[in-house]
Amino acid sequence: MERTIEEYKKQDDYTAVQKFSRSIVHHAYIRKMFDLVEIEHLRNHWRTVFLGTLEYPVLYPGDDKYEWHEINVFAEDGDNGTRTVNILGRDVTEIHEIQEKSDRELKAAVEKNQILSEITKMLYSYNMTVNVDTGKYTLITGTGLDDTVARMEATDQFDDIYQNFLNAVDPEYLEKGKELLSLDNYRGKQDKTGHLGTGDFLIRYSEKPEWHEINVFAGYDENGEAIINILGRDVTEAHDKADTKAQLEIANASNAAKSAFLFNMSHDIRTPMNAIIGFTELLDKHLDDKELARDYIKKIQTSNDFLLSLINNVLEMAIVKNLVDLMQGTIKVESKIGKGTKFTITLPHRLAEKGEISKRIEKANNFETGLFRGKRILLAEDNDLNAEIAATILEETGFMVERAVDGKREQAIEVAVNMARSVNHAKETRI
Repeated sequence: MERTIEEYKKQDDYTAVQKFSRSIVHHAYIRKMFDLVEIEHLRNHWRTVFLGTLEYPVLYPGDDKYEWHEINVFAEDGDNGTRTVNILGRDVTEIHEIQEKSDRELKAAVEKNQILSEITKMLYSYNMTVNVDTGKYTLITGTGLDDTVARMEATDQFDDIYQNFLNAVDPEYLEKGKELLSLDNYRGKQDKTGHLGTGDFLIRYSEKPEWHEINVFAGYDENGEAIINILGRDVTEAHDKADTKAQLEIANASNAAKSAFLFNMSHDIRTPMNAIIGFTELLDKHLDDKELARDYIKKIQTSNDFLLSLINNVLEMAIVKNLVDLMQGTIKVESKIGKGTKFTITLPHRLAEKGEISKRIEKANNFETGLFRGKRILLAEDNDLNAEIAATILEETGFMVERAVDGKREQAIEVAVNMARSVNHAKETRI
């Protein structure tokens, strides 16, 4: 505030002081300031002892950063019945910076807590933030593990919860639990930050045991104090579906294989799709060049055949698995890099009786498609290409095909009614 003081010293007239103040005070505060310190205001409130206070930002010529000033205005009786006003000012920039920093940190903490709260509600049963030195904690709750959460809400001392855990955890997981959750492992070791570990623990707080998944993260709070976040959720159902460690490993391997398969398949499908799209665009541009157009059509057909074979393979694999599952069978896969893959499908089935297979083959070969001739079919299909293909195949078999643009109730019924009227009309004509 030194520059303001130096400027005031140069003036002996209050009007000049006000003019200088107007030049540096932020425009949003000028009215507030002069409502407090202008002469007319002071004359109207001369009987008041404390006239008011104001904090306002100022910007000196050539500066790019505001200072914050505070003024307090007092009136007192002077000699000979006169009234004088004292305007006390000080620089409060540092105070404002501290307050702004505090506000930012508070806002960040609130946002952090909101984020943690939402994550906890979506994914976890609880999120416990533990002060490593004091052992006190705060708790954000989600869904599930109601008994455990109730125990946590009954205290704010982590030692109480830790002892409850040690008493309830299955002995097989006791040492792992101590390693992950004991505060002694983190005190004086502030270099440990980030994700410290995870584990599944069999807990017996009641007659029905539960599986808890626990994740531990280390960091610092807004005061720079070491903390750990302990996030827990109920994974009992997952363990019930995989009773043994081997089954869990098989499930994980299966998920990884599925992910790899989907990734590779999506890549394989995109390759012919890009070719079809690209050559179709080129074909549209070169329709007048018959030789070039035929070449593009041939390449589109080649890509189309490859894409169709991929889709058929996927569908066949899916159908085989659905059928194997329905027939209480199993599929075993053995694969080695550079050697190949072996699929073994085992199905419980009765042995066919003598001559049964040959009879079925003979029946299939003698099937008479002429039975379909003259029969009417309502085809509901919104894709023109698919409709054309399906209609052609059905008509070659002998069916008479009527098409509805799609399967919506009104359109399909309208076509069906027209078909029925056509049949009735034909009958009446023959009569």
